[in-house]
Amino acid sequence: MPLRRVTSVDWSSYASLYLDYDVPAIETVFVTPAGVPAAGAGETSITLVPAGIGNAVFDATGARLRDVPFTPARVLAALRHAGSAG
Repeated sequence: MPLRRVTSVDWSSYASLYLDYDVPAIETVFVTPAGVPAAGAGETSITLVPAGIGNAVFDATGARLRDVPFTPARVLAALRHAGSAG
């Protein structure tokens, strides 16, 4: 039966997977049928990765990044806004 509770309460005790020996080899195959236009294969990463990075920046600095791409100007503006709001 899997654990159904929090097992790590901080980053010091968090047991991360190590790709060199914890994760089995994974083969990825993109199927591109003939006669069908490209429909995309990166939708998950283009929505989740920026959200994760934005939340990490907010957690570390209090600056909320809501618009991608996270250009230097947008990051600086968010940092300035977070500094003036507190």
